[in-house]
Amino acid sequence: MNFRRLILVICTGILALGMVVPALADNVDAINYYNKAVDLAYQGDYETALVEVDRALQENENFTLAWVTKAGILNTLERYHEGLEASDRAIALDPGNSYAWTNRATSLNGLGMYEEGLAASDMALSLDPESPEAQQNRQIALEMIAKGAQTPEAGLSPFTVILGCAGLMGALLVLKKK
Repeated sequence: MNFRRLILVICTGILALGMVVPALADNVDAINYYNKAVDLAYQGDYETALVEVDRALQENENFTLAWVTKAGILNTLERYHEGLEASDRAIALDPGNSYAWTNRATSLNGLGMYEEGLAASDMALSLDPESPEAQQNRQIALEMIAKGAQTPEAGLSPFTVILGCAGLMGALLVLKKK
C-alpha cells in the first residue's frame, strides 16, 4: 500500500467517527447538513462536503463544530487561506476550542507563516497539552523556522494531510466529550 493510500485510509477512519458523534447545533437542518458533509468527506468527496457544511452554516452561522470541520477539510485540500478564515470564525465563536487553534496552526504553516503557526500551536497546547496534532504542528513550525523557510513546498505534504484529518477528528471528538 502506498503512502497516499495509507493516508486516505487513515482520513477515512477519522471521518467515520463523525457518523457516530451527534452534532451540536440549534436546528435539525443544520445537523443533517453537517452529518451529510461528514459522510461525504468520509467518502473522500471533499468539495461536495464543503457545499454541505456551508449549508449547515447557512442554517446556523454559530455552529462552531461546522467551522472547525470546514477548516480541517479546507486544510486537507491545501486551501489554507480559506482554512484560516474558517478557523478564525470558529475561534471567534469559541476561543477555548483547541481544535480550532490546531486548524489555525495548520493553515498558517501551510501558508509558510511559521512564527504565527507556532503561536497558534502553543495556544492549542495551552488548551489541550496532550494534543498530538498541536504538538506535531508545533514541531513542524519549529523545524521550518530553524531552516529559515519562507514558503511551503509545492504539493500535498503527508504532514498536511495528517494534520488536516487530525483536526477533523479533534473537532468530532469535542462533540463526544460534550
